[in-house]
Amino acid sequence: AIGQTQGFSVLLLPLTEQMDFTSRDVSLIFLVGAFGGAFLMPVVGRLMDGRGARRILIASTLAYAVAFCVLALVPNRYVAIIALLAVRLIGSIVLWLGASVLVAWWFTRRRGLALGILVGIGSALLSLLAYGLSIVIERTGIVTGFLFLAALACVVLLPVLIWGVVDDPGKIGQYPDGEV
Repeated sequence: AIGQTQGFSVLLLPLTEQMDFTSRDVSLIFLVGAFGGAFLMPVVGRLMDGRGARRILIASTLAYAVAFCVLALVPNRYVAIIALLAVRLIGSIVLWLGASVLVAWWFTRRRGLALGILVGIGSALLSLLAYGLSIVIERTGIVTGFLFLAALACVVLLPVLIWGVVDDPGKIGQYPDGEV
């Protein structure tokens, strides 16, 4: 999720140069997002426990895409700050938390290994995304970069969540760790 440090590092220069944010503005958004996340994580976790991670992740991904569209299409600085905060909260809290919850539901014996794979692959993919995003922004500007991220969320992440994620292994005749 681009709300993580890798993504924000790519956005820092374009936000300051193309959208007239100061580095202090971006740092404050990052800070408020981190502390806001500390309070929201238990709430979102409880929602996932009650309603399922898949449902929360789908709704969050849609909100994520909308926030990127707002960033791209709304020139108002204050609305952009709120949208950036939403990106930070959704990306770094809901999406990572949801992925971790799903791993916990699907693995019991080797949960540490499964979480290690999730974090390792997730971090590598985020770094690759950040690099790709830096090229898009460098060649076309930050507005196109935000639209690219919104499209990526809808075209890549949403289909995986809709058709590839199952909250409970038992619903498809499976057991945690693949046990029979």
